[in-house]
Amino acid sequence: MKKRFEKTVCALLAIVLTAANTACTMPLNNTGVKDSNLNRAKVNETSIQNPAGGSGNIENGYDNSDAFVSRVAGTYYGTNSYGNDIMISLFSVFDNLYGFGAYTEGPEGDVYSFWALEIFPCAPEDFFDENKDNCDIEAMAFSSMANIGRYWGPPEEGNIEITSDGIKLNDTSGMAFGFGESVSLKKSDKEDIFLTGGQADDYFTVSYNPEEELFGVWKCQDAYLAFEDGGESGKVTVYRKDEGENVTLFEGKFKADDGNLEIFAMNVSTYNPSGYRLKYGFNDKKLVFEGTEEILPVDSFLNSEEITFDKIGVGDVPLVVLYEADDVEAIKGGLTFNSPYGQRDIKVQLNDTEDVENNGTYFVRLGDVVFFRYFKENEYVMGTQRELPFFYGDVQLNSAGCVAYYNLYTKESGIACEDRGVGKLYYMNGMFYTEAFDFTGTTRVVNRFWPNGSGMETYTESDYYSIIWGIDDKNYEIAIETCQRIISDNGTIYSDSIYVEDSGFVINARYTESGLNAAILEFGDEKKYDGIIFKSLGNSDTDQTVLGRINESDYAGEDFIYEDVMQIVEHDGYVYFAVVWYGGGSDSTYKVTSIDGYGVFRAVPGEEDSIEVVQKGLPKGITHLPFIEFDNHGEITYIEKSFYANIGLSAYYSGDLLRYDGEGYYTLVKENYVETNPYEAEIGDIVTSFEYGETIGNNTFTVRADSCYRGQFMYDWMGFTYEIIDSDGKSADIEPETETEM
Repeated sequence: MKKRFEKTVCALLAIVLTAANTACTMPLNNTGVKDSNLNRAKVNETSIQNPAGGSGNIENGYDNSDAFVSRVAGTYYGTNSYGNDIMISLFSVFDNLYGFGAYTEGPEGDVYSFWALEIFPCAPEDFFDENKDNCDIEAMAFSSMANIGRYWGPPEEGNIEITSDGIKLNDTSGMAFGFGESVSLKKSDKEDIFLTGGQADDYFTVSYNPEEELFGVWKCQDAYLAFEDGGESGKVTVYRKDEGENVTLFEGKFKADDGNLEIFAMNVSTYNPSGYRLKYGFNDKKLVFEGTEEILPVDSFLNSEEITFDKIGVGDVPLVVLYEADDVEAIKGGLTFNSPYGQRDIKVQLNDTEDVENNGTYFVRLGDVVFFRYFKENEYVMGTQRELPFFYGDVQLNSAGCVAYYNLYTKESGIACEDRGVGKLYYMNGMFYTEAFDFTGTTRVVNRFWPNGSGMETYTESDYYSIIWGIDDKNYEIAIETCQRIISDNGTIYSDSIYVEDSGFVINARYTESGLNAAILEFGDEKKYDGIIFKSLGNSDTDQTVLGRINESDYAGEDFIYEDVMQIVEHDGYVYFAVVWYGGGSDSTYKVTSIDGYGVFRAVPGEEDSIEVVQKGLPKGITHLPFIEFDNHGEITYIEKSFYANIGLSAYYSGDLLRYDGEGYYTLVKENYVETNPYEAEIGDIVTSFEYGETIGNNTFTVRADSCYRGQFMYDWMGFTYEIIDSDGKSADIEPETETEM
């Protein structure tokens, strides 16, 4: 996970040069701005000389002061409809727009609550328009004061209008600018608060005598420095924007004399002023910072005792553009934009979508694109039973679990990103959550990232397994277990509501539209009780009722590997729990080879000790994992399905591929999909097994595994086949056409 240094930073450059762990980070293409100005192109191998961008005199011979993005920059004050004094500073940073919103103590007073804004034009050309006085935008807010520094949520829509004495922020979605309403603000003629006034002047110990060569824009990897002449002191901008990551932006003053550089700047997201004294020089037209650990800590990623910046044009800094989550061109990356001043590279920020289907499965549709779990060839190891490789198989240390995509209309497929994942895809607030293995191959972690792999963040604690337990029906909140606690996406810890001292860990949490945790289960040792504890939560985190307990040994004996709550179903005033206990070998590999127990239980939510047994053991005539459903009379029925899907085979391990439509009805998807039962194979036979399937619209997406049987239920895995099958039974391979460079 990319480390964040904000209030505890030792040196300014260490912040912007910290490298993020990226996983197949690839830019996208926006369905909202597909026109002649947007082009697919390879990432530039040489800089574009003097194209465009920036602010005022930062580049000789270039002046974009009449562009909208430059004219709107400034600091504005006003009062909202509740009588609160508010302000916003807007910064034009290489033709990108960022903001700092705040509540102040009195008109133009001290700031007491604040947030940062990343502002994206709905049409990028609007930022360059010299005649426009308003621009439709989408904005994302974040702050060090809330939500552990993350974005507050998906982009919000709004409009910025330049008026005769300031700006009007038209909030069309509720929180586009952080104020919760539309506001009119007047432009201040005072010195920008981010130039820090006398604080900076008190900090400086050197004269203002910089070399002319220092002025301009400098780049080191994805970090940018800009120095402008300012009279008695200069203006400095420190900037880094990684795809999917919060912007790092410092604005302030500097002085330089005889190789000594002093910077006094404020972090836009923390409103935290910091001073830095650095040694610098020039070598072969490069800006070189020489430092010690006390002055300029050297980031290990740079592997150097000095940090070198190359001088560039303003137009070499990418434009940040917002794209839709299902934009395949954006996923593939390498986009450019033809501004009025020249061609610019694009850095992608992905939007959220509410058009989600099959969330929490191996095939998840976002808009026009189906994202699915994919494994590179020869980088996955077969387990001991034919169902296991896709779900629970061993992962090689160098394995590359990926998220792939398939466009339903263009039929194009490819790899979106590498996440080292082995499980399902959960989508929420614009980002995927997946279970994966760390780089040791031994610890299961939870990754969080945008669909193109940017902004990768990992949930893990020590060597404890992190697990995704559930996501609510509206995709607003997800339950992640790590080290005996559940964490929702917004960073709030619900440990008080989901575990009792000495009680082990949560094995299932279900979120409903009515609130967090309609019903949860725990297992472990609550007051020396060995078994499963059923609980129900009320309206608050601590309002919980113990619905009852069961002894696991009554259902699975003593040698089961682990339990799994297959279903939590609410019906007719009861909540039903279907639980399976898996068994396996004695070699401590946790490979499942049997079902050691099965049970169905029900309870009345909120009613203490109301748990009762509905079914103990597999129902009569059922030999494989059954799912519970209710018929037209409200009676419980048990349906055999193939591994957690509505798609299965007519003879379970072989036969026709069927879609279960409910209440005992099936639809034929494809005849004779698997010809031979893998368990009837002879040594050396090549066998095919059905792994998983999902129906999306009129199409069915499936995964098949081919392997060579080597005896004693051991198979040498040969590869997966990923297919789409239409309503007529016609199938096509959706294997990614080209493997994106990882």
